[in-house]
Amino acid sequence: MSKILLIFLDGLGLGREEESNPFFYRQFEFINSHFTSKPSVNNNLLNNNSAWISSCDALLNMPGIPQSGTGQTSIFCGFNASEFIGKHFGPYPYSLLLPEIEQKNIFTSLREKHLKVNFANAYPKAFFDHISSGRRIINFTAHMAQFSGVSLNDENDLKNGKAISAELTNFRWRSKLNIDVPEISPSDAAFRLLDIAEVNDFTLFEYFYLDYLGHGRLKESEDRLTTELDEFLNVILHNISPNLSILICSDHGNYEDRSIKTHTLNPAFLLSKGRYSQHFVDNIRSLPDIYHTIMETFE
Repeated sequence: MSKILLIFLDGLGLGREEESNPFFYRQFEFINSHFTSKPSVNNNLLNNNSAWISSCDALLNMPGIPQSGTGQTSIFCGFNASEFIGKHFGPYPYSLLLPEIEQKNIFTSLREKHLKVNFANAYPKAFFDHISSGRRIINFTAHMAQFSGVSLNDENDLKNGKAISAELTNFRWRSKLNIDVPEISPSDAAFRLLDIAEVNDFTLFEYFYLDYLGHGRLKESEDRLTTELDEFLNVILHNISPNLSILICSDHGNYEDRSIKTHTLNPAFLLSKGRYSQHFVDNIRSLPDIYHTIMETFE
């Protein structure tokens, strides 16, 4: 049975071919080394050597600007969360969605099939203290892990090479949190994630810094963050084993239009490579399709 690595990039859509779109004013090797043209809302189906880029509807048949809480619920639970509550909502899951997330999330669904599931992100002690305080306002993926019994990785897992930090290199853990963990390269992080994916049936990694950049945060770190992410994704895509399929997806547009600091109405970005890449492209049209298409690969 093939293994699946899902890399979730918060806030990345397919934008227009204009100067505000980083795909056109920056050079991304993970794109350039696989495709002969650059993805855009008007060039939204690219294929080369078992790798595909396609688009994914993030509007979910609702007016307004897509948000992370409902978008991520739709991706990881397989139903239209915006229609369920009657609006887009974020950044955290809407309270009425929590019982649905507890019952229907992809971690739980895969574990019920006796599959081995891993959430590769590491969290610092401050995050666990936040949870222990009884506060329920946490990010979607952490909710999903808690509800399904999938372990959240901590500082020791990061030090032991069993997890990776959200910003890949551990730079912010060291410089902002003053946590004594080794700084690693984006390539090191990529190979670590590939190793994790090889011993699990389904592995999830979440990267949220593109959404930060799209909202105008961390401007001083933009060049470093985008260069590191590009190296990380390029290494991942060039080193997947024959039994590993990669799916890179997002919940809504944001980073692809730097002329504004809000989410966009653009379709979400989707990239796949490996055994199931054609299956992903053929079956994913909107965010809830991601859940169902992944589940079908394990039937």
